[in-house]
Amino acid sequence: MISNEPGVRLAGHFERSREALVGLLEKDTGWTDQDVDATASILDNVAYWILYLESNHQHIQFDDLQTWRGYFFEDQTTLSRLRRRLVSAAVNGRTAVLRDRLLRRAELALSPEYSRLQHELSLAYERLGALTAQAEERQSALAQRLGFDSRGSRPAVVAYMGLRRVASAQRRAQVHQAFVAARDETLAEACGVVDRIAVLHRGLATLKGVDTPLQASLAGSSVAEDVAAAFIDDYLRVALTDTGELTAEISEALGETVSPPLDAHFGRYLAHLAGGRSTIYLPFQGCITLASDVASRLFGVTCSTLSVEQNETVLVVVADREGRELGRIQINLQGGARSSLTPNLTISAHDLPLEEAGISVPIAMISCRFSGRGRARVLNLQNVHSLLHEFGHAVNHVLLTHRVGSPSGLDHLPIERVELMSMWFERWAFSEDLADHCALSSPKRADFALAVKVKGLEYRLSQLERGALAGVDLLVNGSSSLPVRIAHEQLCEQHPGLREHVALGDLIAYQSWPMLREKPGAYFSYLWSAAESAALSMSAVEGDLASVATSLMACLDPSVPSPTVPAMAAVKYYRQSRFAAAVG
Repeated sequence: MISNEPGVRLAGHFERSREALVGLLEKDTGWTDQDVDATASILDNVAYWILYLESNHQHIQFDDLQTWRGYFFEDQTTLSRLRRRLVSAAVNGRTAVLRDRLLRRAELALSPEYSRLQHELSLAYERLGALTAQAEERQSALAQRLGFDSRGSRPAVVAYMGLRRVASAQRRAQVHQAFVAARDETLAEACGVVDRIAVLHRGLATLKGVDTPLQASLAGSSVAEDVAAAFIDDYLRVALTDTGELTAEISEALGETVSPPLDAHFGRYLAHLAGGRSTIYLPFQGCITLASDVASRLFGVTCSTLSVEQNETVLVVVADREGRELGRIQINLQGGARSSLTPNLTISAHDLPLEEAGISVPIAMISCRFSGRGRARVLNLQNVHSLLHEFGHAVNHVLLTHRVGSPSGLDHLPIERVELMSMWFERWAFSEDLADHCALSSPKRADFALAVKVKGLEYRLSQLERGALAGVDLLVNGSSSLPVRIAHEQLCEQHPGLREHVALGDLIAYQSWPMLREKPGAYFSYLWSAAESAALSMSAVEGDLASVATSLMACLDPSVPSPTVPAMAAVKYYRQSRFAAAVG
C-alpha cells in the first residue's frame, strides 16, 4: 500500500486520473486542444506523483506504484490508443507543440528498447533504495548499542541528537566515523548501481537523439555544460572558504579544536548556541498571511484565504486586479503524529476542473506539517521555511501563462529556473516581516533571531555537500561520463580540502532524489536558483522590489535567456547580519 499520508491522499488521485484518461481515450469525437491539454495534465501529474512517492522509500511499497506506472506509461494498449488519438487530433498553435511532445513520448515508450531501459532503470533505483534502507538499519542498530534514542527518527537525526551530548571532540569524531563505517559497508555495490543507472540514462538519451543525459536535461536551457561546470567550480571555491571559517567559529565557540567533517560537532555547537532555549513556534495564520502579502506586493494579485476546518484544509484563491480568478492554492494541514512522516511538498494539478464550482483553473496542493498547541496551529521555523518554499512553487504554477501540462506546472521552464520562485519565497522566513505578521513580542523576537541564525548555519554546513553533489552529478551524466567513484576523486583533486568534508558515501543516497532521477546531470540548477534568488533577495532588502518583481516575472517566460548569476551570492547570503544574532 501507499502508506504515508500524501500517498494515501494520492491513491485516489491515481484512480481518478485513470478514469479521466479512459474517458478521453474513449470519446466518440476527435480530440481538440482541450483534450490534448487534459491528457498532458493527467500524464505529467501522475509521473510527478510516482517520482515523489518512490523517493520516500521508508513509507512506500514499490509494487503498488508499479501498477500505476505500468498502466500510464508502459501498457502497450494504452500507449497505442493514445498515439492514434494524438495523430488525428485537430489542434494548432501552442497545443500543436504540446501534441507533438506527447506523441514523441508515446512513440518512444512504444519502442521495445525504451521499455527495456525503463524497466532496468526502475529495478536499479529499487536496488539503490534497498541498499540505502539497509545502511540506515545498520546505523540504527549502532545507535541502539551506543544508547542513543532512535525511536521514530532517521539515523542521521539520531546521530546528530546523540552527538550533542558527547563532550569530547575526539570522541564525537570517533562515533561519527563509526556511523559512516556502518553506512558504507555496501558502498562498493551502491557505487556499482549508480554507475549502472548512469549507463541506462545514457541509453535513454541516445533514444531521445542526444549524446548525454545532461543534454536531455538541459533541453530548453540557455546554460551550456561548460558554463554549468564553471559555476560549480566557483561555488565550491567560495563554499570551501566559508566552511573553513565555520570550522574556526565552531572551534572557538566550543573551546576545543574541531576537524572535518563538521557533522560530528555541529549538533554540539547548536546546543551551545541555544543555551537551553526552547524552540520557537510561529502561528500558521501569520505565516500564510505573509506569503499572500508578498505575492500581492510583488505581482499585484489578491490572495483570499478560506479555512475549511473539517477537512484540515486552507484554500487560497488568487485573483488579478480586476478580480478574475487566476488559480487556487489548497493547503492540506497535517498535525499530530502524522506530521513527522513527510516534508512539506507541493503537488500541482494543471487545470483540473473543480466540479462543485463548475470552473477550471490551475490548482496547486501543498502538504503542510504543523504542531497543535491548544487550538492553534503553529510551525517551527523549518516548516515555515518549507511552507513558504512550496507557496512559491504554487504561485509560480498559478501565474504561468505558457503551459505545457507539466506535473508541477514548471517543466516548460529551463531547468535552472524551476526552483527560483520557491527559493525567493522561502527567504522571507528569515525576515522581520515574518516576525511582524506573527506579532512576536520582544522576547519571542530574540528567540526568532536565534532560530534564523541556526537556520543560516545549517545552510552553511550543507553548502559543500550540495556543491560536491552537483559536481559529481555533472561529471557522471555529462560529456565526461565518469564512474561515480572516479568523479568524486577528480572533484576532490580539483578542490583541495573537499575530501575531508564530503566523502563519496555522503552523496550516494541522493542519487534517488526526484531532481537527480528526472534531470540527471542538472543538479547544479538547484545551486543556480539558490544564487539567483539570494541575489534578488538582497536587492529586495535594499528596497529594489520593483526590479525583483520584473526579474521574477521574466523567469516565467521560457523565451527569455537565463541571466548569468554569481555563485558567491548563494554563500554570501548567509553571512548577512540577520544570520549573526548575538546569543548569550
